[in-house]
Parts: sequence; structure tokens; C-alpha cells
Amino acid sequence: MKKNLLRTISIFILCALVGGSALANVKSKNVHFNDDVTVGGTVVKKGDYKVSFDDQTKELTISSGKKIIVKTTASLDETKAKNGTFSEPAYRTKLEKEGGALLLTSVYVGGASAVIGDNANAATATAQ
Repeated sequence: MKKNLLRTISIFILCALVGGSALANVKSKNVHFNDDVTVGGTVVKKGDYKVSFDDQTKELTISSGKKIIVKTTASLDETKAKNGTFSEPAYRTKLEKEGGALLLTSVYVGGASAVIGDNANAATATAQ
């Protein structure tokens, strides 16, 4: 009886550790875009979205409800302020010279910024 109880508790602890570490690599944040932004050629309309960054796959996902709007590759920038007070904006954009579109360059997700790069690699973004 003791042996079975010990085995059950051990399996439960192992599952909790493995399951928790698998979830720890995705950082998410709810973001409100004030204007339409472009991510890798896909226009994301202004509004509220869930932005997630997967540390393992280096993939940034913007979704509305259960619908994925766009996926693209990004890198994580965990730069901290020197004075200890760090106020990161929810997202950063740059104005495209031709066409006047706002390109999304980074999104603040869970303690760091997911940097999309120069947004020139439209092939990595996939609208779904």
C-alpha cells in the first residue's frame, strides 16, 4: 500500500514538473493597437489582441480570440533599465517610407520585448 502511494505521488510530481516547464517558454500579453499595423505584409487592424512569444520556436503570434491573425519569427530582447525603473511601451512601430504603413517592430510580452526585426522578411509571416 505504501509502495503504491509513493509511486503515485512520484508520478504526479514528475508530471507537474514536466508540464510546468513546457508552459514556461511562452510569454503572452494583451495589447491594444491604436492604429492598423503591418506585420510581414499582413495588416493587423486596430483593436485588442493577444500577443504570444514562444521562446523555443522564436515565433510571435498575434491572435484575436481563438483566431490567429499572423505568425512571424522574432527575437527576445530582455534589456533592463539601469536605474531600476523601466517603462516599456506596449509596442513599437516605424513608418514605412513607401506606402505610409505602420510596421510593427516590437511588442512587449511578459518582461521583455519580442523584436520582429526590420520587418523585411514577409515570407516568415503567415496569415491564418
